[in-house]
Amino acid sequence: MVEFDRIQIIPLHTPRFLGFHLFEESALEKARVSNVVWSGDEFLPKPPVVSFMAYWSAYGSWVHEGRRVWILDLSGINRGDPDLDVMKAITKKDVRIFLDPGIRRTEDVADCLLLDIERVVASTRSLRSPQVLQEIFSLTENCLPCVDYSGGIPGAERSLVSLAQSILQTGYPAVAVLDVTRLGSGQRPDEQLLRALRQLAPQLYFGGGVEEEDVPSLEELGFRGALMEPFTPSLARRIASPEAPVSAPEGEKSAVWRPREMGAPGPSPV
Repeated sequence: MVEFDRIQIIPLHTPRFLGFHLFEESALEKARVSNVVWSGDEFLPKPPVVSFMAYWSAYGSWVHEGRRVWILDLSGINRGDPDLDVMKAITKKDVRIFLDPGIRRTEDVADCLLLDIERVVASTRSLRSPQVLQEIFSLTENCLPCVDYSGGIPGAERSLVSLAQSILQTGYPAVAVLDVTRLGSGQRPDEQLLRALRQLAPQLYFGGGVEEEDVPSLEELGFRGALMEPFTPSLARRIASPEAPVSAPEGEKSAVWRPREMGAPGPSPV
């Protein structure tokens, strides 16, 4: 039985001077993490906005236990210009990375495969055609397809499930679904959507409004993993008060601990 996984979503802004960085680490120091909202064709930043280093310091005490993170490279997703220099710097941290760099074509995967990451995420929001997922599967097994869901129309859940099933039939062992209307919105997961997705449960990672309180329910549904909101309440508290001891979520190894210091838009979602 596959162990249920919690993966932290990190929307990353990486400002560059004349399109490049002098040093990977200095680029990381200038990077920012923010909440995001889906505008219909791109992710827009919204408060809070903090330095990557401050965010990493607050989250970092879990990283040494093999935690995974889901990096949303906003330069790549919104502009087709992924910041691989910053990604190289992040891979030097003790963390397992799922990277969404805004894959549009099969060729975009090649550079990402040179990085020390666990999975390249290929999202339907960026892909130029569904055929790209089949081509990527023939190239590498280290890709996780992600279906972005915006709902809002009758029968949207059925279309979503059908699309996810067709992706799995290609041969992928798992698929992710990200409800972009809930991501960063402060709204909790859509219960009707979760019920519709239950038939995909053993092979499904789910995100969009997921906070600590939702994890037990997703586990009970049999999902493979949860994509956690960028600023869950407990993580936001750790960032706001980095010196305060914080209780670990239920099931973590230690009960009380302190964070350690650690150094063009594609098609609309379903």
